[in-house]
Amino acid sequence: MNVYESMELTKKYGVCPECGNDKVGGEPSQGALIIQDEVFTRSCKCGWKVVIDRRIKCCAYMTNKRKGKTTGIYEVSIHGQGHKYLPLNDLKELAGVKRVNQTAKIEDWLNTTEGRKWALEVKPASIY
Repeated sequence: MNVYESMELTKKYGVCPECGNDKVGGEPSQGALIIQDEVFTRSCKCGWKVVIDRRIKCCAYMTNKRKGKTTGIYEVSIHGQGHKYLPLNDLKELAGVKRVNQTAKIEDWLNTTEGRKWALEVKPASIY
């Protein structure tokens, strides 16, 4: 998440809508503000919490076996871009996985700088 987006979210969620608290940290804790990769989390001492998750996520995958070779697509949701079909064999090789159902490892790789760049630039795969 870039600095501009983080600042906009901090302005938007700087004051708790439940109790009006605008402080984070301290002793005792007044709440928290955590910005990690593509996830923004803001919580308050009253229990209110908001999480904005802009990571690339797996929606579905499909495989097809022809002449002993497995091919397929991997559908992902990209924040601000909608859904995209990625070529399965290329994705498995780049993410370093052997099976398509290793979604946690694939999502971890897709949310790296290299993976995100590849997912945005690669030509969408076709179902047919």
